[in-house]
Amino acid sequence: MRCSSLLLALAGSTCLVAAQAQGPDPAELEKLKARAEALTKALSAVTADGKMTQSDEGLKKLEEILAELKEIRARLKRLEAGQPKPPTPAPATKKLDPIAISGFMQNQYIISNLQQGPFDAIRVRRARLNFTQTLDSKTVGRYSVEFANGTPQNQAQLRDAFISYRPEGRDAPFGTTLIAGQQNTPMGYEISWGSGNRPWPERAQYNQTLFAAERGQGLLIQRGTKEVYGYIGIWNPLTLNDPERVNTPSVGKPSLIIGGRAKTRDLEVGLSAMFGKRPQFRPNGSNVISPETERNFFYLDGQWNPGHGRVWVRAEGMIGKDRIPNATPSANAFANPVSGYHAELDYQLTKQDLLMLRQEEFDRNRGPKGDTFHMVGFGLVRDLSDYLRLTISYEWVTDATAPFGKSRYNLLTLRTQIRF
Repeated sequence: MRCSSLLLALAGSTCLVAAQAQGPDPAELEKLKARAEALTKALSAVTADGKMTQSDEGLKKLEEILAELKEIRARLKRLEAGQPKPPTPAPATKKLDPIAISGFMQNQYIISNLQQGPFDAIRVRRARLNFTQTLDSKTVGRYSVEFANGTPQNQAQLRDAFISYRPEGRDAPFGTTLIAGQQNTPMGYEISWGSGNRPWPERAQYNQTLFAAERGQGLLIQRGTKEVYGYIGIWNPLTLNDPERVNTPSVGKPSLIIGGRAKTRDLEVGLSAMFGKRPQFRPNGSNVISPETERNFFYLDGQWNPGHGRVWVRAEGMIGKDRIPNATPSANAFANPVSGYHAELDYQLTKQDLLMLRQEEFDRNRGPKGDTFHMVGFGLVRDLSDYLRLTISYEWVTDATAPFGKSRYNLLTLRTQIRF
């Protein structure tokens, strides 16, 4: 009983100190007094049971109550003396997520019957290094470098350089995403499909010609879910490797891009449009100027994977108005109506093997005849491992504008690719 009396006396003195303390924070005083009163009641309940003071469990409970009462008493003394509350340690600086590094390299050999053509050569087609950093739950930064750019294919070029921000968080089912910087031009599906994953060796001829290097600079606002969304953006009119941009500092007035995309388990469809002007083109030192012209496009595309099985059907169509980019200026280089399409049938033969059948067309001027590109081809993609891919394709091409007056020729492409 003597032990119980001492404990009650200690609790009572603590409550007395709480009642007399005067501190700079009345709310904290009230909180401390209330807690001390609750502990005193708990202490009385424990000591009232004689058995509790004779067991290990009871003694442990007493020690916990006494320790907390002691802490409250020390805090009340500091408040009475006018001492501030010990500063709360500053939160540790959030460590940024590590940068995710990925990339691929493609080496290929193309054989053709086009005499003196530019195809019969072994070359590094692409050598890409990508860096992606998740800055927080809302922000992602990405930049990439291509090391096989230019005619000799040994020049480095910055490809991606953009920031993506989603105010609701990246995992939110519905929201708005803002993407600013140098990024893939969101026209159709094929331009944005990475070359390290796309099965056919090259994009359609109309995409290569009118959107060289695929990237443009702009601000894109996208809203919706991952399955259904719309977007609108302000874009520089010419892409990164457009011949008329490479050879002049002029960028031109911004273009408007709008579009939308919807996905289900088996089907994906997209509609996109660009409205703008191709700026006048005058290379340094030239007295000839290509005039400013219209640069407008409409794209409709779809991808179908019946039953989520082995067959993929992909198609894309384009109509628009633009002049064919040319590094040599001409006062008569006006915009012409252009169109193009491609259709591809892919069949997953085995887990490692994909068979491809493809047809595409590009009409450089829908008025007169004799300037249309047409191709039919087939190919095989074999994944030798998770990192190594082999691609073989054969193409029959008809192109009235082909060099050296040979409008019909064939191409055999052998390509190896490593990716990580």
